[in-house]
Amino acid sequence: MSYRILREHTFFHGQSIHVKVIKREPEIPYSLHSHEFFELVIVISGTGINITENERLKVCCGSAFLIPPKVLHGYEEVDNLVLYNILIGKNILSASMVDLAEIAGFKSLVIDASHTSTIPCLSPLQLEKALVLVEKIKLENAGMVYGKGTAALVYAYLLQLLVMLSRSKEKPLYTEAYGNQRIATCIAFMEKNLNKSLSLTELSDQAHMSASTLNRYFRLYTGFSPVEFHIRRRIKYACSLIQTSNLTMEGISEATGFSDGNYFARQFRNIMELSPRQYKRIWTNQPST
Repeated sequence: MSYRILREHTFFHGQSIHVKVIKREPEIPYSLHSHEFFELVIVISGTGINITENERLKVCCGSAFLIPPKVLHGYEEVDNLVLYNILIGKNILSASMVDLAEIAGFKSLVIDASHTSTIPCLSPLQLEKALVLVEKIKLENAGMVYGKGTAALVYAYLLQLLVMLSRSKEKPLYTEAYGNQRIATCIAFMEKNLNKSLSLTELSDQAHMSASTLNRYFRLYTGFSPVEFHIRRRIKYACSLIQTSNLTMEGISEATGFSDGNYFARQFRNIMELSPRQYKRIWTNQPST
C-alpha cells in the first residue's frame, strides 16, 4: 500500500530557515502518512490517538513526541485536539544528533518502528517552559531580518527545546494516574475563566482544599502559585487575541480580565519578554492601537 509523503519543498519553499511552527486548532483525523522532515509534536489540549504501523498511542495535553523522516503516523479518535507541529528540515539536526542521542530520554521522545511504550505527559510547568520556547521560535521566524542572527537563534531555541523535552523524559512525569485530580480540576476551571481574575479563595473552593494546601500542591505540580499560573494562562489568551482579533490593546486587556492597562502591560512583558504592542507589530506588521 502506498502512503502520502509530505515534502520539504511544500513547507519550506523560499525559506532560508528550515524550521516552521504550525498550530493545528483543532487537529483532524489524518490517515497514515510520512514526511521528508522531522516533526516535533506538542499537544496543548484535547485527546486523540497517534497511530503508526504498529501502535495506537493515546495523546493528551502535555504529550510531546518526535516523528523522524519516513516514519508513518496519523491521528484517530480526536476530541478537541489542539497541538503544535514544529517542522524541522531533515538536515537541521545532523550536527547535533549524536549529542541528542546521548541523552537518556531522547529515545523515548522519538516515535519510530522500535517504539513500544506509551507517550507520557509533561507536567504543567514543563509544558509551560516548552511553549515559551515554541513562542520564541515563532517570533524569530516571523520577524526574520538579515544580519540579525535570526537563524542562529531559531536553531538555538529548537535545540534547547529538544534537550529540555528529552531531559523531562528521564524523570517521573505528571500523568492523570498519579497527578492530583483536584489540581487538574482547578486548572480546568481556570481555562474556563480566562476573561477575569480569580482569587485564591475561589480556586481553593474549586479544588476543595484550604488555600495553603492548594498553594503548596500547585507549586509542586506547576512551579507557580495558582494565581500566578492563571495570570500566565490569561497572557497566553491575550497573545491569541492579538493574533486573531481586531480588538484594541485596551479591549484585549479587558477581555483577559485586566482592568488596569498598565498592569496588563507589565504582566505581559514579564512573561513574554516584550510589550503587547511590540508583540502586535511582530505578528501583524501593523501599528498597535
